[in-house]
Amino acid sequence: MATVVSVRPEPRPSGPTTGAADAAHASGTTLVRADAGSAAPLASSTTSDGSDGSRQPLLQRQWLRLRPGFTNGHLAAFFVGSLFTISFFVFVNSSQAFVLKEIVHTPDSELGNTSGSLVFWDQITTLVVITIWGALSDSIGRHAVYAAGYLLIGAAFLVYPYATNAFPQLLLLRILFACGGAAVSAMIAAVMADVADERDRGKIAGIAGFMTGLGALMGLFVFLRLPTVFGKTDSGLRRSYSIVGSIALVLAVFLFWALPRPNVSKHIRLPDSAESLTAGSALPPVESPAASSQAVAPPTPAGRPAVQAPQDPFASVAGSPSTSFGDVRNAKTNWLVAHFVRTVKSARDGLAAARDPRIALGYVGSFLARGDTIAVSLFIPLWVYKYYLDNGLCESPEGVNGDIQSCREAYVLSSIISGVTQTFALIGAPLFGFLADKLYRPLVLLIASVMAMVGYFLLFLSTDPHSKMNYFTAFLVGVGEIGMVTLSLTFVTASSVPREARGGVAGVSSLFGAVGILIITKLGGYLFDSWSSGAPFFVVSVMHILCIGATIVVMIIDFVRLGFDGRRSWSAALGRLRTHEQNDLAADS
Repeated sequence: MATVVSVRPEPRPSGPTTGAADAAHASGTTLVRADAGSAAPLASSTTSDGSDGSRQPLLQRQWLRLRPGFTNGHLAAFFVGSLFTISFFVFVNSSQAFVLKEIVHTPDSELGNTSGSLVFWDQITTLVVITIWGALSDSIGRHAVYAAGYLLIGAAFLVYPYATNAFPQLLLLRILFACGGAAVSAMIAAVMADVADERDRGKIAGIAGFMTGLGALMGLFVFLRLPTVFGKTDSGLRRSYSIVGSIALVLAVFLFWALPRPNVSKHIRLPDSAESLTAGSALPPVESPAASSQAVAPPTPAGRPAVQAPQDPFASVAGSPSTSFGDVRNAKTNWLVAHFVRTVKSARDGLAAARDPRIALGYVGSFLARGDTIAVSLFIPLWVYKYYLDNGLCESPEGVNGDIQSCREAYVLSSIISGVTQTFALIGAPLFGFLADKLYRPLVLLIASVMAMVGYFLLFLSTDPHSKMNYFTAFLVGVGEIGMVTLSLTFVTASSVPREARGGVAGVSSLFGAVGILIITKLGGYLFDSWSSGAPFFVVSVMHILCIGATIVVMIIDFVRLGFDGRRSWSAALGRLRTHEQNDLAADS
């Protein structure tokens, strides 16, 4: 079996293997070495058998370059997590209006405020726990936090449609969901920061955005349609939530197994023949063949590199002949204290990282990206539902109290409008991923924010959900939304973020997203009932104007730093900014 190790572009290796390293650097390839037991020297880019019968390594091209120690299996697990995370958020928010009306029997005049209040306390909970989740993942591993998050989501879903009142029952279940949702949303940025090589970070962010859009469509066209498949809306909602909750529990087990353990790349070792290739890079120091043969297990049957199991922090204490219960207890206490200190430090590092204008811009992008998502998934269904109620288009089913109305057509139309929006987002995700790797990134974020701002303002002006103009509006909103998601990810997962602070930065990024949802849901919900059903879209549009201003400020800072005096054309200046941006990222790698 062969183990794949990514070769970093900076700095270039020196020594007798410089030629092979330069070829790898120029072509964006990965170096493949022989099994751990062999120490064959580097060869040409074709595979051949040496005179001693050993298989020579080769250079092969990788379409998506990953950081050392990570595999395509880890990347695939990350994409699966991205797919289902957003689908669960979309499902719970899009179905909430129908849970309130069909199960809890909330009065029509309180729909907007009650929905906004539930999401408000959801985000208050997120604000409290999300930075802790992100920082904790630096200590116990992304896989453990991901699994814990999906377990909480699954438990909340299984019980959610059996609540009999909005406060306190639905509220408590929504808080439970929020604890799990905070964990999985923080891990999207953290895992991507771990896995993605800087040269292909935009592409990977684009694919993650594509999976996010696909997950939104799954939530709208698969999960949200389940109640209509099962018949009556109330019983259909209960069965639907049971199915989706079970999927979340299965995902918890899958991601706990499929994602890498903490510090996976620190336990990868190369034979001496590859030592010169790792000199000065981010790879760990190379051990001698003797030490390596003892420290490295053979590759697994699937070809994945073996990873040393983390040391048991209590083994040295518990294994001593004179060990007492107090010794073991003290060891456990010290271990927990160490994890707590590391968690606090990681969270502090995440906040301090905002001194970098680009990371700060990524936080602003996260603020709007999550706000855009909630505006589509929560307020579009409410907007459609309110239109049907106000115009007497809902029917009262036989045998049910007359004040309880069934709006199945509103249910279907809201899923169509939201689905079209997310379809455009799905199409725009790879486009923005490509542009993020090719163009000056703040400029791409500016384009996305302008599109979203115009789209939400047009949605605010619309008075009829059946209008054909809404499809053009859905295009602007969907493409702008996914642009914000993709670009904010590239900023907060850049190689300039230190490895030990990635979880903290991911947590703070999600914290800003939670604040965005908090403001939009509470303010939007209040204005929905007191002013207009389109008011939440106006709030989002105004917030995008603030993001546009922040992006322009960062662009001005970059222009001033490079000494732009206005004599060059704007295209030349932007090209120079992109070149400088690439050089900075390569140096940080």
